[in-house]
Amino acid sequence: MACRFPFMTLFLVLALFLPARGEDTWKVFQVPGQFQVEIPGEPSHSTVSGDPPTESWVSDSGEPLHGFEVLLTEHPRGSLRDVSEDGVLIATMQGRARALGGQPTRTRRIMSQRLPGCTFRVLTEDADWDFMVRISEDRVYTLSVSSMKGEGEDGSAERFFNSFHVP
Repeated sequence: MACRFPFMTLFLVLALFLPARGEDTWKVFQVPGQFQVEIPGEPSHSTVSGDPPTESWVSDSGEPLHGFEVLLTEHPRGSLRDVSEDGVLIATMQGRARALGGQPTRTRRIMSQRLPGCTFRVLTEDADWDFMVRISEDRVYTLSVSSMKGEGEDGSAERFFNSFHVP
């Protein structure tokens, strides 16, 4: 009995102070004037060099099996007018797949908030990557969720993608 008491106390303390897996770690994150999304943990921001440069927000905390990222590429005003939506979506899809060393699968065209976009999946040796791309005027948003290989779908990607809004 004396041996069980410390174990039960530890169990109760952990149950009270640790959030349930995936429950309390999700919160609304926004970049005013650009986007809002529900994401676990606190995303870190960086700028990826390129022409044009891409802003990146990454969060891997709170969800041990997943990594979440929002990429925002803001093109010069009016520069996407001469390019078809399909051209932008296909180039983004192929670029992400090529960067990961895979091929896009499960591609699907979407329209949400009157913004054109697509979803697709890239499978690699180590992870499964789910993507959603959205176009808003001169901005291209690419959201991704990476999952450990073989973990299956638990609704995290759908929740992340469905919570995304552009003002």
